[in-house]
Amino acid sequence: MTPVGVRLPWDLITSEARVLLHPSGPCETLMIDVLGRLPKVVGIDVVEMALWAKENNPTVTTQRNQQDGPVAATVTESDLKVTVERELVSQAEEEDMEALLGTYVMGIGEAEAFSERLKRELLALEAANVHAILESEPMVDEVLQGLEAATNCVDDMDEWLSIFNVKLRHMREDIES
Repeated sequence: MTPVGVRLPWDLITSEARVLLHPSGPCETLMIDVLGRLPKVVGIDVVEMALWAKENNPTVTTQRNQQDGPVAATVTESDLKVTVERELVSQAEEEDMEALLGTYVMGIGEAEAFSERLKRELLALEAANVHAILESEPMVDEVLQGLEAATNCVDDMDEWLSIFNVKLRHMREDIES
């Protein structure tokens, strides 16, 4: 169950659905048993959701009445099992992306401008790549000439080996007779 006072990152979901969709919710095992997998969550990354759950699972204190009186039971954060199984993005990549996104104030209109800027940068990088390939053409020609010379040497060696093979066959026939 979601702790009181903690907001989920997806605010449009009803509180009943939040219990089901919480990464460490009690229905996770049931969903895996029934569906054979966890349901697909749209609008939030699984890693982001697991990190959110890990950050927002504070110590929960409940009271139970026993024979001697109320006793406080505490569940620590280590008891709540939320782990990120693999890191999809390295720390350096994440910092680079945050630096890039930090230069923009994202609004609805700016998203299209950001997309256009990324497209222009991609085209510029592709043009630079083509330019680098064209600049390396003399080296490619040199490598091709070296390969041609090596092929000619191999052909010559093959011809010599076939001549020696014929001579050895004749010698063998002469020795046998």
